[in-house]
Amino acid sequence: TTDRNGLFDVQKLTEVPVRQADEYFGLKYARWALESKPDFEPAQLLILALAAERAIERANYGTLATAEPTVYALLADAPSRSLMDLLTRGLNEKRTSLVLPILQVIGDRADREAASAPAGPIGRNSILGRALSYDHPAVQFAAASAILRSPVQPGPEIKRLIVDILRRSAATDPTIPEQSKGTLLLV
Repeated sequence: TTDRNGLFDVQKLTEVPVRQADEYFGLKYARWALESKPDFEPAQLLILALAAERAIERANYGTLATAEPTVYALLADAPSRSLMDLLTRGLNEKRTSLVLPILQVIGDRADREAASAPAGPIGRNSILGRALSYDHPAVQFAAASAILRSPVQPGPEIKRLIVDILRRSAATDPTIPEQSKGTLLLV
């Protein structure tokens, strides 16, 4: 704003968390870039990444489809190539808040391309197979779920990893009553 002499009067806004400001301004400027050039891929990826990361944080790393259905729909409509680029970036940069929502969407879509895309130039495993060894249990479970839902048959090594991840997940399930004698894992 300006005062009566035409000088700018700077006012401090209330304190805003950095992540909230990143989301607001990142989405704002990416939207401006897309208005001038609608097919500008870096802006598209920025919007998807910011929306996914902040939505999964608001959902406390739970299920994105139920906690943030609008962001889930945005990600579900994105091309597979864009989701795989974001997943690769998230895995390389160890960004759990980006990897987890992308895996949830890829798993729900039963994405053939993601299940068969190589993890790297010399990698034998798919990018989903690489996510199985990520150091966060929720990401491992989402990757295992995505592989099981995909139409691509995993190799024996991947199958063993999936069974181990599901076994560990069932063992730490807080909904199992204390007096139960065991658990049964159905896949």
